[in-house]
Amino acid sequence: MAKITLKASKGTDEANFGTDLHRVGNSGTIQVEAKEVEALVSKGGFTIVPVEETPIPMGFVGVRSTGGAIECSFGGASYTAGEDGVFSVPADAVVSLLDHGFETI
Repeated sequence: MAKITLKASKGTDEANFGTDLHRVGNSGTIQVEAKEVEALVSKGGFTIVPVEETPIPMGFVGVRSTGGAIECSFGGASYTAGEDGVFSVPADAVVSLLDHGFETI
C-alpha cells in the first residue's frame, strides 16, 4: 500500500503512532500508513502533502499494482509509478499486467 507524505510543523523532529516512530527527514516530511494520518494531522500538527496525479496520455491506460510494485515492464520497456502509485502504460500492455497483479484505475 502506498504511503502518505505528511509535512511536520516547525521544530518537529519525529512522530509517534502507537509503537511506530517516524523521524522527520531533511525535507521536513515523513511517510506514514493511511491509518496513521488522521491522528498525526488532528493531534500532531502535521499536514498532508498533496500528491501530483500521473498524467495519462492518449493511447495509454492508468494501472496500479495491487501488491505495491513501483516498477513494471512490458515489451522491453520499463515503467515507473508516479507519486500517486499510478503507472501510465500502453493500452496493449493492460491485459498482460492484469494477469500480474495490476488493476486499471
